[in-house]
Amino acid sequence: MDKRGGKGWRRLSDRLVKALSIILVSGGSAIAIDRPAMAQVQFSDLENHWARECISQLADRQIVSGYWDGEFKPRSPMNRGEFAAILSQAFPDRPFSREEIFFVDLSDKDWAYPAIRDAYRKGFLSGFPGRVFKAYDNITRLQVLIALTSGLQLEKQGDTTTILNAAFADAQAIPEYARDAIASATENNIVVSDAVVRFLRPNEAATRGEVAGFFCQAIAQRDDIASPIPSEYIAKSPQFETRTEMMEIGAVKVDLSYQKRPQGLASNFRIALTRAGELLQEQPLPVITATSKLLNIAIADLNGDGEDEIILDLTTEDARCCYYSIIYRYEPIRERYAPIQQYWGTVGYQREDLNGDGVVEFQTRDRAIAEFFPNLELINYPLQIFEYRSDGAVLVTSQFPEAIAEDARRLWQLATELNVDDPQLQGILASYLAEQYLLGTSTQGWEKVEAFYPSGDRAQFFDQVEQFLQQTGYLKD
Repeated sequence: MDKRGGKGWRRLSDRLVKALSIILVSGGSAIAIDRPAMAQVQFSDLENHWARECISQLADRQIVSGYWDGEFKPRSPMNRGEFAAILSQAFPDRPFSREEIFFVDLSDKDWAYPAIRDAYRKGFLSGFPGRVFKAYDNITRLQVLIALTSGLQLEKQGDTTTILNAAFADAQAIPEYARDAIASATENNIVVSDAVVRFLRPNEAATRGEVAGFFCQAIAQRDDIASPIPSEYIAKSPQFETRTEMMEIGAVKVDLSYQKRPQGLASNFRIALTRAGELLQEQPLPVITATSKLLNIAIADLNGDGEDEIILDLTTEDARCCYYSIIYRYEPIRERYAPIQQYWGTVGYQREDLNGDGVVEFQTRDRAIAEFFPNLELINYPLQIFEYRSDGAVLVTSQFPEAIAEDARRLWQLATELNVDDPQLQGILASYLAEQYLLGTSTQGWEKVEAFYPSGDRAQFFDQVEQFLQQTGYLKD
């Protein structure tokens, strides 16, 4: 799996535990809420709230806590000191970009003083004229977005006026000094709304739900992961309009929405799965990277059990690498679909029932050979065949000797047609030998290669082939 597969929300580590543990203000004094001991937290006032999934995911990881009455109060405002505390915990690894200053309305005994000092030094927050910070003033949506854009050093590609006029009906209310920052935040999908997303409402106080949404978006952007915020609550820059792809076969219907980005890429994937007319689930697509390219949607019975699976094929941001699939399997007991990811690397796959038994095979190529023979074209990698199981794809290449033998004949024919100094020759012969091991005819394969290969670097080449075969498991100890 891609190295980002271990990232995602798990990267919101224990250092973030206090990040959205919002500080309550009671009677003019700050009271920190203790984190709940339970592993999962459900708030009683989040039903039908647009940021419910975002807040719940943060709560499940003990990043956000609510009030003693079991409510989160997503529509209550947040003050500047509370926001500084979140920033300090949410982005602990951001480097300091400026020297510390002292605000006249703060002392080192103020509960938020360390967080404000940290957020200032990292470039997130600034004060007001006269070195005043106003820690207990409500923070506005404009201030939140400027802070995130500045501290995370977000950049934009489009024209500021074009972005703002296309995204916001109240773009004229954005002060001149903030226009570039808000355009950057918009283009990076940071801007969310507790109301109509077409209105930025720059001078209104940011609510607790909106702050959670801003942070879910900022973390998703930083970690290159999918966000749990539904796309309809995210402000759109001109090139990021929302599109929906639909596939329906029999009782199964798939609706996949996403925001279109340049060069055929997309972000903020969300999938809705309907069965026999009933919507079973609607959630973010568990993509490997937040920005991917959708290649195909298919509905097919992969394992011959009479139940169709849902297959989505994508590539990561670099179109040359890498291909992966997300496969949804129906679980009748839970009445839900469960996804798995299958990574194909640079090769991709072809799907076909090779032996007519009703079970679909995925034909791909063993990309491990590229580490040893980088000049080899993808089509000449050793054949690999997988079959789908409930817990993932299983390698079954050796069960298809006819397909292996056919590919081995092709490789040998190609090798005999190449010049001795062709950069692909060594890789093709290595691939051919790998398939001979799969067929159980390695002795005959080596005899043919040794008799054929005329170059003066025979010993070095044969050692390299053996190293490849051993490290990739074709040659057993």
